[in-house]
Amino acid sequence: MIERRHAGRKRIGQPVAISIEGREVPAQLEDLSDHGALFRVDARGAVSSDDLGMEGVFTLTTFTPARHYTGEIIRLFFRDEAAFFALRFWKGYTEVR
Repeated sequence: MIERRHAGRKRIGQPVAISIEGREVPAQLEDLSDHGALFRVDARGAVSSDDLGMEGVFTLTTFTPARHYTGEIIRLFFRDEAAFFALRFWKGYTEVR
């Protein structure tokens, strides 16, 4: 777990749509590593503690080819009127052509 926390993170700052158990949630991808991602959600009530443990799926189109990520929502916290949640990847990304 400690290795994952200190894994090299890249600041992304890109808007994405993440699918949480089939529900589309507009979010800002704050940072990304090989093990997970941190998202910011400004829409009130879009995510809650009920989403912990659920599957999240998103695609980054800024890479060529695009990258498709799947993982589990493992953390949720609130700061400055925004919700932040962490997604831990189950496996590496898959390329979308």
